[in-house]
Amino acid sequence: MFKTILINSFVPFLIIRNSLKNMRKKKYGRIINTSSVGVKFGGSAKTFSYSLSKHINEFIPSEVKKLYSYNVLYNTLRIGVTNTKFHKKIKNKSIKNRIKMIPIRKMASTNDIADYIIYLVRDNNYITDEIISITGGE
Repeated sequence: MFKTILINSFVPFLIIRNSLKNMRKKKYGRIINTSSVGVKFGGSAKTFSYSLSKHINEFIPSEVKKLYSYNVLYNTLRIGVTNTKFHKKIKNKSIKNRIKMIPIRKMASTNDIADYIIYLVRDNNYITDEIISITGGE
């Protein structure tokens, strides 16, 4: 559990923390952290540590919130099952059953996720302090 939290939560926190001073100085910054649909469901026995580490990422430190007036915006993407190499390796019935649980009956594409990241980094000038779900309705 510690290793999972270290990789998925502590390392991004360090990167963000070390970037804040420069963002404040420039009066501009966009921070996007990632979470998982597993947070919503509490994870499974096999994914509890991962879901917990992603839940930590939904916590926005007060030091970041103080920078909103400096045009530093922070959002979290709660990402659902995505068509990646990881999920393509699952060649059994469980992934098909998992997809059936998604209301739109398909996995997200990596482009679906990338489109939101591009918007939040390049075009967003107002949305902050939000958890945006890209989960196909889950």
